Amino acid sequence: MEVLADIPKVRQQNRGHNNRGQLEIGVCSLSDLLALPEPFILRIPDYQRPYVWDEEKVKALFKDLEEFYNDRKAGEYYFFGTILLHQKTETALEIIDGQQRLTTLLILDYAINKESSQIATLKNRLELNFDSPKSQENIHKNHRFIIGKIESFFPEEKLKALLDDLIATLIITSSEDDAFTFFESQNNRGVTLSAVDFLKSYHLKALKGEQEETEKQRIAARNWDFSNQNQALDRLFRLYIWRGRSWKGQKIGFENKELILKEFQKNTKIKRKDGGISLFPSSKNRLADTLEFSATSGVSVRMASIALQTQPVDYPFALRQPLEKGMGFFLYTQKYNDLYRLIFRKQHEENSEIWLVNDFYTKVYKASGFSSYLTDFFELCTLLYYDKFGQDQLYRFCLWLDYLLGSYRINQSSIVAQTPIRIVRDQSQNLLDIIELAYLPEEVIEFIKSITDNTHYNKEVKGNGVQGKYKSSLVAYYQQPEAAALTNKKDWINAKFKSA
Repeated sequence: MEVLADIPKVRQQNRGHNNRGQLEIGVCSLSDLLALPEPFILRIPDYQRPYVWDEEKVKALFKDLEEFYNDRKAGEYYFFGTILLHQKTETALEIIDGQQRLTTLLILDYAINKESSQIATLKNRLELNFDSPKSQENIHKNHRFIIGKIESFFPEEKLKALLDDLIATLIITSSEDDAFTFFESQNNRGVTLSAVDFLKSYHLKALKGEQEETEKQRIAARNWDFSNQNQALDRLFRLYIWRGRSWKGQKIGFENKELILKEFQKNTKIKRKDGGISLFPSSKNRLADTLEFSATSGVSVRMASIALQTQPVDYPFALRQPLEKGMGFFLYTQKYNDLYRLIFRKQHEENSEIWLVNDFYTKVYKASGFSSYLTDFFELCTLLYYDKFGQDQLYRFCLWLDYLLGSYRINQSSIVAQTPIRIVRDQSQNLLDIIELAYLPEEVIEFIKSITDNTHYNKEVKGNGVQGKYKSSLVAYYQQPEAAALTNKKDWINAKFKSA
């Protein structure tokens, strides 16, 4: 079904085809675009990022519109850019590019016209669902801002005709491949998308097609947006997942957008045709966990426990395993996001291994302002360790990990971004590799002891600087006298476990 022919007052209509589908191009006012005739529906697709415009962007738009009205000549219109739509079905049009601007204008229109606004009168044909808490927060903030500022920017008669005065180039494609390509190309037109925005789009594209896959798209997009509040997934990929997968051996460097996209787009595997997701050996994916020998019956194997319905933290993935496009990637991301939150954000039963780790983390690292670079590395190592061994000796591991990291904190007045790289790179073996390859927690702990220079703790620490605060927090945590020397830190750690 051709769309532009059914929208009134569309100028400069052009149509074409490529080997993927039909392309329509035209120019129309925003009021005509939003007033789509039946049976068309305008909606925001699941893979779109949340509404992120803040007050500064709204102010900039107001300033542009104010200048336009002040300098306007008869018959002139304000060009609002390009709106790209994907004709998902015969009647459903999805906004690929322009949703930030359109949403802002709809907020403005509602602030001006209320119950006679487009969003109120055409709500049956505008499926603009904003499930993301970030979207909802920005919409409410911008609505309050617009209500408070609108009269000082525009006379009422101009506001009433606002959507008629704005025109846009309208591009409609029937090809989903073209839609995703256009979406991803926004970055080349000055709209900076983060790596996680591209990853979301790329792997949702792998779920296109059949009805069940469309439902998977919806679920994956919803879970992704929920996890990505305050850009949490950006931090997860940059500081933990990418580094955990890429910091191998001694060839180690910093992450960037290109490297993250290479690892989680280009290097991912084509999904299986049967719809399954490939699994690989890991602590969460093994058939047996014990071998028994009896003098009478010989050798027997005790099967590992298997959960038929499992939480994301127990999904049987391994951090460094190959990844498949689509749902495999989304479930992998969900696991490690939930695992990070389990360790560092959730409340736990007192004196459990995770509770003890959090108690130390709060009383020493957070209380002392330790070092953001070393804290990120502490979290990375703890995430990898938990993924491999669960809570088995987790607290002991974390105290010895701090024994290593603390030696750098005490020895160096300034911790820089390169410090964690040196810790991993400049030893005989890579700590992250040791965690990944170890069979027992003791192997990891003994390696940490072997690479820690205890002489750094001989340094006299005075004052209330970062080193002094760290020392004070340690002394208080281990319940030592205020004047205690850090040279005894090994003994303090050992004393925590001497009865074990």
